[in-house]
Amino acid sequence: MSHHCLSNPGAEVKVCDELESFVHVTLHHTVRYVHSNLDGPEGTRGFVDGYFDSYMDRNGEQAGPPSKLTTLLEGRPSHVDLDVLFYYDGGKLHPINDLFKTLLGPMKARYKAFKIRTEIANSTNSVPQDL
Repeated sequence: MSHHCLSNPGAEVKVCDELESFVHVTLHHTVRYVHSNLDGPEGTRGFVDGYFDSYMDRNGEQAGPPSKLTTLLEGRPSHVDLDVLFYYDGGKLHPINDLFKTLLGPMKARYKAFKIRTEIANSTNSVPQDL
């Protein structure tokens, strides 16, 4: 499910949310079945837990997982302070890295716009009405 829908349960699900969900499913399968720089099964398990199974507490309400949001804001798979990269054939970079970069680019722009909109709304609310 898209981070936006997880963080806003009443929001209408749009095509961009469905496309984002497709990317998350593809990333899940890639992490599970393709070699990566995640450190063995524990690193893979930690990524899956942090990306799919955890949540953030946002003012007493649940919001989507922090690793998922970081990936969307950076436009590349990320876990903690690690850019997740995939390999094949003894250490060559897997072409799926480029696919994720391409697919996550528009999502990065979407979440950056959400972030800016939220910052503007928060700063507008903090300004006295008579100014």
